[in-house]
Amino acid sequence: MGKTYGHNYYRDRHPKGNKSKIALGIAVFVIAVLVIVNYGSDLSKVLTELPKIQSEIEDAVEDFTQEISELELPDLEPDINNIENLVHKYTNQERAQYQRTTLKDQGALDNYARSHSQKMLNSGNLVHSNLGVSCSGYKGENIQQNYLALSDESTARSIVDTWMDSKGHRDNILSPNFQQLGVGIAVSGVTVYATQVFC
Repeated sequence: MGKTYGHNYYRDRHPKGNKSKIALGIAVFVIAVLVIVNYGSDLSKVLTELPKIQSEIEDAVEDFTQEISELELPDLEPDINNIENLVHKYTNQERAQYQRTTLKDQGALDNYARSHSQKMLNSGNLVHSNLGVSCSGYKGENIQQNYLALSDESTARSIVDTWMDSKGHRDNILSPNFQQLGVGIAVSGVTVYATQVFC
């Protein structure tokens, strides 16, 4: 059960707050393209045409800023309970593909998993717990740090896909020895810590 870091790289869940950064990035790109297309590598031409270039840049920035400001963006606040339920659902979908039994939800395991995810979030460290849960047989744990995607579904899918791409975590998900599953998610900003506890 090695440590896993999410491969769903940062996607901003609050793009409205970054419109100026987006506009600036686009403007820098436009500047580079305009200079290369119109003047190539001739620096003296660039210097003599500087007022014209400045005007073109200002127009481009104004146009992009206007377009971005008019975007209607949905509210993308995460629903942590929904993400947890979706992780459970997608985990069972993976098991079904390999003719494994459905893992039942277990409230005590959910609470344990939530508590462990919150501890990892608070410390900023990805660490396994001592699995202090009561199970009649085998028990296992998957942990992960990931990032929020543009929807709860995408976030949950990325979490499960990341585990499925890692042999030790995949083995836990597909193990025939487990009958119950607890899922816990903790979120701060765009950072997500996820824990699965198997019994």
